[in-house]
Amino acid sequence: LMASANTHLTLAQATGFAATGAFSLAGNLKVGADGAGKTVTFYGVSTGSSVTYAADKLSVKSNVDVLGSLALTGASVHLTSSLAVTGNSALIGTLGVTGAVTVGANGSGNDLTLYGATAGSGLTWRAATNTLRLRGVLDLVGGVTTSANGQIDGELTVGGGASVGGELASGGGLTVGANGNGGDVTFYGASAGSAVKFAGDMLDVTAALMVSGDADITGTFTVQGNSDITAP
Repeated sequence: LMASANTHLTLAQATGFAATGAFSLAGNLKVGADGAGKTVTFYGVSTGSSVTYAADKLSVKSNVDVLGSLALTGASVHLTSSLAVTGNSALIGTLGVTGAVTVGANGSGNDLTLYGATAGSGLTWRAATNTLRLRGVLDLVGGVTTSANGQIDGELTVGGGASVGGELASGGGLTVGANGNGGDVTFYGASAGSAVKFAGDMLDVTAALMVSGDADITGTFTVQGNSDITAP
């Protein structure tokens, strides 16, 4: 069946229209009417592979490869197969993904931004600088481990253990635990066995201690090793 742009073709059979061979259309294709749509199905070469639009829902049972921009404005979007987008994508509804989500490729990443409900808040990954930036509150129920330098501009709340393998820079205060319910804190030195640990209401310093200012000690002070204490 060949139809030019100026050809108007109306199929009103109750059984619908089925094309078992090639179907070439140079003009527009309209199926059904507003408020009275019909089911449209495109089958793939593999068994079970198809694209179907029915009952206000587009069902894709195959991989989706988008070379341009992808805009999804439905109330919900569910992907049960692979989706590859090489252009920009805008998702304005709820996105439910049952599989893995990959952005970019190894050595060739892309930026990713997740916006919050408040203006200025969000989570951004910058591929060019390999930087993950959070503008908001980070609340972790489990532990957090960093193997490189970590920089947090806002509030960080960790419900489990925290292990920092690189540099930790805090522009504000650092609080561990809560009043009456503290957690253990350990700072390791450059030498083996050198550390400062606060646990069980006791500060244990297994390294040289140098205090250049005033020191107010209200509990027990125990020194194991050489000490040089100069009274005021």
